[in-house]
Amino acid sequence: MRIRGKGLFLVLLLAVVAPFWLFSGCGQAVEETTTTTVTSTSSTTTATTPATSTSSTSPSTTSTVPATTTTISSTTTTSTVTTTITTTTVATGWTVVRFSGVGDANAVFSLGNTQAIVSGGYGSLEVTGNGGGTWSLKLSTGNNISDISFAALSTTGYALSNTTLYKTTDSGDNWAAIALATPFSGYGLCFVDATTGWVVGSNGSIAKTVNPELAWSTQSTPTASTLNSVHAISSTLAWAVGDGGTILYTTNGGTNWLSATAGGSYNGNFNDVFFADSAHGWAVGTNGTIEVSVDGGVSWAVQDSGTSQQLFAVYFTSML
Repeated sequence: MRIRGKGLFLVLLLAVVAPFWLFSGCGQAVEETTTTTVTSTSSTTTATTPATSTSSTSPSTTSTVPATTTTISSTTTTSTVTTTITTTTVATGWTVVRFSGVGDANAVFSLGNTQAIVSGGYGSLEVTGNGGGTWSLKLSTGNNISDISFAALSTTGYALSNTTLYKTTDSGDNWAAIALATPFSGYGLCFVDATTGWVVGSNGSIAKTVNPELAWSTQSTPTASTLNSVHAISSTLAWAVGDGGTILYTTNGGTNWLSATAGGSYNGNFNDVFFADSAHGWAVGTNGTIEVSVDGGVSWAVQDSGTSQQLFAVYFTSML
């Protein structure tokens, strides 16, 4: 599971979901009972999400989300300590855990119930194996690390720092730098297996690889806007979002990227995108914006988040 944000992580619970086989992060299949989450930077967040029902044009495709209200508060007394919040239950039993890094926390990727990797200030990567009880520094680059992605059910993962990619094959204990052969700054990445992945970034740029150490191919896109996030569920199906309400999707591995129009005439920045399956996806961004698609990203509609805080990340475990 990947969550991205800055500074204090607050997780806004939107719905309770049932156990289901799913794509966790970028292509990782797991079976567990967890929650739908988005990440905000407010120190106190109260959200009321009314019961909703969405359906696509395909027969028998309906998703119902029960009404849920959740308030989470946290206070930090120093600007050099980054706080993350985790839960082991649906909406109670929250525990504040701190990692030893300083500055902003940019990304968290969960490898299981107790193991996770977080990127902190000054390009640090830290790993916990006991649910955040203790953290071990594994990498310090001096440069911002914007995103983390692990391959499906694998110990192989990647961390992105502008034009440099860091690779691990042992669940984050050791990392090796890979120079990205791309002419742009990368901000988001997603790998669907140990070798197939995308990087997105400045000027509407997207690059794909099937061998990250050797070659990256720049793909043509219909936008010049900065792209902040990419999510893929296979080597052919992927989505990217960015500034100015930009939404892109591909059904052929990036040979063609198509533009979609954000719902509600939204032209703010999208920070993250996640698809629970080939049809159902969400994008989040500024002013508490959440948009949903039920047709694979072709069309989008606004959902009420109950907050005006900037949302940095969204994650679904399954469809009801």
